[in-house]
Formats: sequence, structure tokens, C-alpha cells
Amino acid sequence: MDIIKRIAPNLPKSIQRPGNESNEADGIRKRTNHRKLPLPSIILANARSINNKVDELDALVKFHNAYENASAIAITEIWPSDKIADSHFSINWFNLFRADRDTNTTNKSCGGGCLWLIKKNGALTTVHRRFLSSDLELLHIKCRPHYLPREINVLNLLAIYIPPDANTKSATTILEDFVESAIRKQPDSATIVVGDFNKPRLSTSSLYQYVNFNTRENSHLDLCYSNISDACKPYKLPPLSSTDHAAVQLVPIYQT
Repeated sequence: MDIIKRIAPNLPKSIQRPGNESNEADGIRKRTNHRKLPLPSIILANARSINNKVDELDALVKFHNAYENASAIAITEIWPSDKIADSHFSINWFNLFRADRDTNTTNKSCGGGCLWLIKKNGALTTVHRRFLSSDLELLHIKCRPHYLPREINVLNLLAIYIPPDANTKSATTILEDFVESAIRKQPDSATIVVGDFNKPRLSTSSLYQYVNFNTRENSHLDLCYSNISDACKPYKLPPLSSTDHAAVQLVPIYQT
């Protein structure tokens, strides 16, 4: 039973598969091969520079249940530099996709940026769009994990960062257009938008917002949207070191 507790100790009973607790090795093997959660577990974290947090993230995916079980991790405010190779940010068991702030298009000298870490479990992943402006920084990837419900043919995963001084109307209009276009082109996709929104909020009827707690002091800054209602349950995780944003874990709850 120790292996069961280590793999998914905090998952709601409603999404755990029932099993005979008295079964020996064969039964345990069946239950761990696996609790195929119909949608991936996702973590959203704000880094305020990932350069000094690679070892911390590497330790989290090895020893922290939430990170260990995550299929995708989105990180905002990575404060990157195009002079730093992807290999510097290498995390065990994950593929890296990043969008560094472009100083020419954003008119900002440093900060910002976002990335996705996608678990190496046979998922087919491609970068669909990188969009970098003074109002919105976005990394959109398309992912086809080894397992998805029959009703869903692909995951649209968007990690975004909206700076505090951004034009709110411009940022939300651009982002909503991207999301609506992705859903319209692939109506059978699951679209998930996560990131540090600061003040803006999305008003499109196509998306549902899940985070119901403050993520920075008394502010509700880090949000998670999906085009599937009641698809996920949010959990609050401790912030990464030297940042004051709580991390968010999304555990899927898919009704068939």
C-alpha cells in the first residue's frame, strides 16, 4: 500500500479507482498501471527567475507528490535570457518548451517569460504559438498524451503572463481571440489557460475559471481556465523559493 499512498495520496476519492485493499502484488500492480486520470494534472507556479530554481524544481518532481504526479507544469516570470540554453533548465522526466521575453517587441528590458514542462511519457507535443508583446506574453502548445478520453482529441495548453502595467483591454482581447480560435478550429479539444493574470480577467463564455483562493497575499492573480466546466479542482501549494505567489495544482475531475 505504500506505493499507492506515494503516487496519489491527496486525490479525491471520486476520481480514484476502487480496488480490493487486501490484494497482494498482482492487485497493487493493476491499480498502479494506472489510475489513468482522464485529463492531466497540471501545476502553475510563478518563479520570479527560474535561473536559480532548477535544482529546487528537480527536487520537487522527485520528492513532492503533487509535482511528481503532474503531467504538465507551467511556470511564469521565468526571467530568461536567450543566451542560456535549454539544457540549463533540464528537469528530470520532463521536456521543456519556453517563451523568452523579447526586448524588441515588448519594449521591456528584463523579466517576464513563461514555459511548459511536459512529462516524457509518450506525449506528442508541439509549439503552436509564441506571442510576445508589451501587454501579453503567451506560450501555446498542443499536446496529445499517451492517454486521453475518447471525446478529447488534443490538449491546447496556454501559459500566459500579463505584466502589471499592461493594457488590460488589449491583453484580454488578444488572449480571448487566441482561445476562441483554438476552440473553433478544434471543438473536440480540451483548452486550458493558466498564468499570472495580475488585474485582467477573461470574459469569454467559452471558459470556466477554477482558482477560488488568493495566490499572493490578498490578491487573486494566478488563474486557471478551461473550456470544460467542472473539469478540475484547484489545490493551493507553497510558493517556490524567493517568490510570494502560491503555486496552484489542478486535479482533474472528468464526468463521463
